[in-house]
Amino acid sequence: MADVARLQEIAEYLAATGAVAIRRELRRTGTTQPCPRPATRLGGHRAEALVHSAITTALDQLKARKHHEPDLITSADIEWVIEPIGGSHNLARGLPAHTVSVAATLDDITLASAVAEPATGRLWSAGFTQGARLLDSRHGTHRLPVRTGSQSNLNHALVAIGFSADPTQRRNEARLAVRLATKVGDLRLIGSPALTLCWVASGALDGFYQHRPNPTAWRAAVLIAREADAVIGHTATGHLLHAASPAIAAQLTHALTTAGATGLTQPSDLSA
Repeated sequence: MADVARLQEIAEYLAATGAVAIRRELRRTGTTQPCPRPATRLGGHRAEALVHSAITTALDQLKARKHHEPDLITSADIEWVIEPIGGSHNLARGLPAHTVSVAATLDDITLASAVAEPATGRLWSAGFTQGARLLDSRHGTHRLPVRTGSQSNLNHALVAIGFSADPTQRRNEARLAVRLATKVGDLRLIGSPALTLCWVASGALDGFYQHRPNPTAWRAAVLIAREADAVIGHTATGHLLHAASPAIAAQLTHALTTAGATGLTQPSDLSA
C-alpha cells in the first residue's frame, strides 16, 4: 500500500517547484502586472513547457534517490498527473488566478494531490482520507487544516462558474448562469477550475460548477475539496461538475436542476 502521507509531501514539493519556475520567469521578464497585450506576457505553451520541465526534472531527481524509498517513487503503479498551468489565459494576461497542479494516482484513484498558486505562494494539498491542508508562506510555515464554509443559505452564497472555450457552449452556459443568478447571493468567474475548487475547500467560495472541465484540470483539486468536506457531484452524463459546502450542497443541486442543468447526481467517487 502506498504511503499516502509521503505521496502528499511529494505532490506538494512538485507543485511548489512548478510555481517557483513561473515566478522566476515572470521576474526575469518583468511581466508581473496585468496587461491587455498577451504577447508581452508569459505565453501559455511556453509556460506549460517551462513548468512541466521543472516538475519532471524534480521527479527524476527523486527517482535517482530511489534507494531511500524505492517502492514509492519508482513504482510503475503510481502515475503522476500534472497540470502545468491552470488558468493559462489569466497567466498570459498577467492576472494572478493561475495554478500548478500535481496528483498521484493508483488504479485511477487519486491518492494525494497538491495545487500551488504562484501569485501568492499558497499551496493546498490533500491525502486520500487524510484531510486537506494549506501552506501560506505569507503567514508562516505551518500547514493549516482546510474546511469548507458554513454559509447555509443559498440566497447569500457566493458561487463560482466556469465557461467553455466553445462559443456555442458558452451561449448555453450563459443562459444557465442567468437563471441561477437570482437564486444565489452572487456569482464569480475565476478562470481556473483548480483554484476555484481550492477556494471552495477553504470557504472563500460556497460553491462552483462548470460544464466539461478537463479532467486533468480538476483531478488534484477535487481531492482537496472532497477532503475539506465539500460535496462533489456531476451530471449523470458527466458533463457538469459541481462542488459545494455541505451546508448548501443540496440547495445548489436543486437550483442547478431547476435552472436547466438536468440529471445531477452525487457519484460514489469522483476523486479519480
